[in-house]
Amino acid sequence: MLVIYSYPGNCRVMEALIAAQYNQVEVSCPEFEMGKENKTEAFLKMNPNGKVPTLKTPEGAIFESTAIARYIARMRNDTGLMGVTFYQQAQVDQWIDWSNTELVPALNPWLYTIRGYLPPNPKVVEQGKQNTKALLAILNKWLAEHTFLVGERITLADIIMVCQLFYPMKFIMDAKYRAPFPSLMRWFLTCVNQPQFKAVMGPVDLCEKALELVMPKKEKKTEKKEEKKAEKKEEKKAAKEEKPVEEAPKKPAKNPLELLPPTTLDLDNWKRVYSNTHSDFYSVMDKFWAMYDAAGWSLWFCDYMYNDENKKGFMTANLVSGFIQRCDELRKYAFGNMSILKGENDAFFTIKGAWLMRGDSIQPMLDSNPDSASYTWKKVDINNEADKKELADLWCASETIDGKEINSNEVFK
Repeated sequence: MLVIYSYPGNCRVMEALIAAQYNQVEVSCPEFEMGKENKTEAFLKMNPNGKVPTLKTPEGAIFESTAIARYIARMRNDTGLMGVTFYQQAQVDQWIDWSNTELVPALNPWLYTIRGYLPPNPKVVEQGKQNTKALLAILNKWLAEHTFLVGERITLADIIMVCQLFYPMKFIMDAKYRAPFPSLMRWFLTCVNQPQFKAVMGPVDLCEKALELVMPKKEKKTEKKEEKKAEKKEEKKAAKEEKPVEEAPKKPAKNPLELLPPTTLDLDNWKRVYSNTHSDFYSVMDKFWAMYDAAGWSLWFCDYMYNDENKKGFMTANLVSGFIQRCDELRKYAFGNMSILKGENDAFFTIKGAWLMRGDSIQPMLDSNPDSASYTWKKVDINNEADKKELADLWCASETIDGKEINSNEVFK
């Protein structure tokens, strides 16, 4: 028997379980305590990443959700889950890759921010809504002329796409948002009402009222007596007839980072030093630490949250390029290097970065760049030699980092 280890309600597990329903494959899902069982020696032997879902088979373990779903879908050819002809098989792969590299990166920051898994950020929510809407329009146009994504029967492409839309359709896509996509909704409802989907998902209720972003409440300031007196005086003055005075044009609001105390680190000078180093790249770090002003700046590592979806190099490079472009507001306040890595036996590309930021918070990045919500951020401990070495590697290495080959990188300067 096959065994999948994961937490309850994981839509990535639903993909495999629905495929198992079509292929009549028995799969068990025992209770699993995340944060504990995934760190045991026995589990790490199956999946050294310590992540779920992980599939246990008689031949060994398989990790990465799409690989698990494909494994189960291939267990029978007669059901056609992977496509019947070579062309259809390529189409199935095409839509699976598209959903993982296009749809999920647009959807998840929006969904995760609304549900509180990511810091509250209205820009991320709005950007997610617009990006997702553009992608759903592509799907809707395709499904206006096709019953399913590939051919005239359900394939793994339909299963995976429906599972990725399951929670958004339930929590954040209300009737108004869904209205422009009638063909998409016809397809979605057709799929979720199949007995194989129902056996895993149960009845699917579409969102009636979309969950809204909840911002932290600001503390109310108590009014002082002096302020009340001043207000009364102002009211009396306003009551008297006065000649209209033309308002002076408002000056544009200063960036909050401009209001920080002066710093000894000249960012433009550091960028010149870095750019003009063409050999012995690591030597530039001594110059950096001599310039660094810990009181006025902070250093950050970032890791992409969905690396397992980075199957293709050029698509991963596009993700990084888009991230760098959206940092433009921070040109005067930040410097960073984003690297795309891949180990010899890795099934996907890994995105890592290291950033120098004005001030002591990563919030300016989260506020100005919607893509930043798709990364985990960790502050560099400048008193920790391991952190300093990792920073040097991410800024200066040209061939490998932690045994992984550097596929490409982009510098923000």
